[in-house]
Amino acid sequence: MAQSPVRLEHVWRGIVDKNGNPIGPTTPGNTQIFEATQKAAVTTPGASQLTVADFTSAQGGISAKCVDQGTQAVLRLGGLVPFGVYSLQLVLMGMTGAPMGVGSLSDEPNASIFVADEQGDADISVTHAGGALSVNGEVSGCWLAGSQNDVMQQPMAVVVGNYHFNGTGEGPPGTFIPQFSFTFLRMMRVPNEIRDKNGNQITDSTPPETPVFEFRQGNAVYFPGSGKNRRQLTAGEFMKASGSIAVKCTIQQGTRTAMHLNNLVPGGVYTVWLAKPDPADMSQMLGVGALGKSDGSENHFAADQNGEADIVAYTPGGNLSTSGTIADCWPANEPIVQVAGVYHIDGKTHGPVTGPDGTYAAHFAFVFAKPPQAGPGK
Repeated sequence: MAQSPVRLEHVWRGIVDKNGNPIGPTTPGNTQIFEATQKAAVTTPGASQLTVADFTSAQGGISAKCVDQGTQAVLRLGGLVPFGVYSLQLVLMGMTGAPMGVGSLSDEPNASIFVADEQGDADISVTHAGGALSVNGEVSGCWLAGSQNDVMQQPMAVVVGNYHFNGTGEGPPGTFIPQFSFTFLRMMRVPNEIRDKNGNQITDSTPPETPVFEFRQGNAVYFPGSGKNRRQLTAGEFMKASGSIAVKCTIQQGTRTAMHLNNLVPGGVYTVWLAKPDPADMSQMLGVGALGKSDGSENHFAADQNGEADIVAYTPGGNLSTSGTIADCWPANEPIVQVAGVYHIDGKTHGPVTGPDGTYAAHFAFVFAKPPQAGPGK
């Protein structure tokens, strides 16, 4: 599995110094750490106390993919506490940032618990099927992606690595600390631009074997290829798209966007677009344009034979290729931005525009939206 662009982050909220003061990125590396709720010393299996330098040595990457059995997560980690006992947790976050579901990253008992080796390294592979989470809430079979309603209610999924200094992999507050995390913005699957043969919109309740058509001209949505054996996509195949995204503002190149995508149309040609909805009326767009350079030379890719793909592009601030403008650092300076993937039925791209009606259909989107701000007195 290819690595997700989502990066490991250190979790500071669970630790304090000997005086109970919060610890953060600027705290000296030799500061000894204590668990925040019970003020217990955080120690290694050899009973020496962890320092900030030990805590921040954690590093590694994650790969996540939706499979028939659920969502598979593969982690390769280093810099952990040697022989330390860890557990992996999945937290589903709501629009306000409050947890809406918490549980083990695997639905198999104890599969999310592991021990780092003598060098502090660990490789873990777990799968979680849809259903109840071990602490509270529920998760869909693919926690990377979902329907518009699902994703808008729970827009982020966070994988948390907890260090258990009691050595058991379980235990009450005061016996473990969260040390690292990976935060996924969940992909929104977009059925808005496909229909069945009678023109009815595709929904979650549509039978998965239903052949799909794009809605502008009513053309069939096919797999790549030609001739009489060319096969039409079904609703189930179209609605399997999943993936992960990471965005970062740079000093000179604008906003860097990196995506790793799964379960796309094998061999399918795609383009990626930025769209700015009007916060007062989400059906109206204030700007639309190609990801990356405005000539559309950087926003296209072809999925491999397994339906996987990676794309990285830098979008400078200024005019978008179709209409409107975008900020140089849009994650910080735009209220809402959609990063949308479009499948091209004819296998052709058209530079700064999506192309003629009937030749494409939007397939997926990631929505970056700032939380609503409370008004005076609220």
